[in-house]
Amino acid sequence: MEGARARQRLVREGSEMPGWAVRSAVWTARAALALWVTTIFFYRPGVNGSVTADFPDMIYGKAYRPYVTRVLFPAVVRGVVAATPAGVRRAIEQNPLTVRLASSWYVSRELKWRRNYLFEYLVSFALSALCLIGFSVVLERLWRCCFRPAHPFDAAVSLIGLLGLPPCFLYYSYLYDLPTLFLYTLCLWLLAARSWAWYLPAFALSSLSKETSILLAVVFAVNFRACRREDRRLYAALLAAQALIWTATRAAIAWAFRANPGGSLEFHLVNHNLRELSVPYAMAPALAWLLIAAAVLHRLGDKPRLLRLAVSMLAPLVGLCLLFGYVDELRDYYEVYAAALLLAAFSFLRWTGAAVETIAPTRLSDAGRLRAAAPDGGSA
Repeated sequence: MEGARARQRLVREGSEMPGWAVRSAVWTARAALALWVTTIFFYRPGVNGSVTADFPDMIYGKAYRPYVTRVLFPAVVRGVVAATPAGVRRAIEQNPLTVRLASSWYVSRELKWRRNYLFEYLVSFALSALCLIGFSVVLERLWRCCFRPAHPFDAAVSLIGLLGLPPCFLYYSYLYDLPTLFLYTLCLWLLAARSWAWYLPAFALSSLSKETSILLAVVFAVNFRACRREDRRLYAALLAAQALIWTATRAAIAWAFRANPGGSLEFHLVNHNLRELSVPYAMAPALAWLLIAAAVLHRLGDKPRLLRLAVSMLAPLVGLCLLFGYVDELRDYYEVYAAALLLAAFSFLRWTGAAVETIAPTRLSDAGRLRAAAPDGGSA
């Protein structure tokens, strides 16, 4: 009897080992990619050298508007620095390994890290890597909410999402970019999971990170507008809460930094975008963009309604960037990155013959159920 149980236990453990091994491999790859992408982010184009958003000015609230108004990440860095005991900080900064690292050609000449802000750089680097790990995890969860089967496609898409980020790094690396990507994707997952108790705090954090969080409220309003009669009060309350959170946070931030140089918006239509739109384009990138667009749009009506609405926010983003941003700077479109990636990945998998299907609501009538149980894998 004991021998039979022992054999069953060995069989069970043997069957669990591959799953454990795969999860360990995914997490190892995720951590390695996050560190690599963060290194690229801090190296090229880097976080130093901008007159309007230089690293120490961003951390300590002296940068120009509107950059300084993306307050979440700098506030967290300042909080970590302030919470670190002075003795611990000195031990880190005076450690021989840290001193050698700070004086190395790579850190001092390539990264251009300033010695008197070394601890702030280290904290920012670590938090940025954690944001990327969080983004990858949430992207995996979002796939599970929207498509079936979950494995192994959820892990693959979550890693591809990290690999696709470096081409978005152009001109300058703003400290709030990676937190914005993580928080916006987190909010999309919580919308898909209908986890309102977690969604509203995440929305508030996203609003502190960047003003484009208002697009999440638009996605919510349109996606759930056909809610059932018993959900209408909840719908109105959630919509009002998002409007209040966004208005209060952005107004408070604008007031706090009203004396900083710069304006609420920067106009770049004439001095940058018209020039960029007049430059001849290369055929290879154009074909790549056409392929991605085709993958996103292929049988769009059969894909999750929430992701379709999230991707549609590209239209207002392009309009805003055309006037007030750099239209060729892909970091300005992080708000649609996760949704576009999942929609395109679904099409590519179907084109290869993979048996994947949509499990999230595709129609307005189904998407409007605020209290419906989240799809498998979507619990928050």
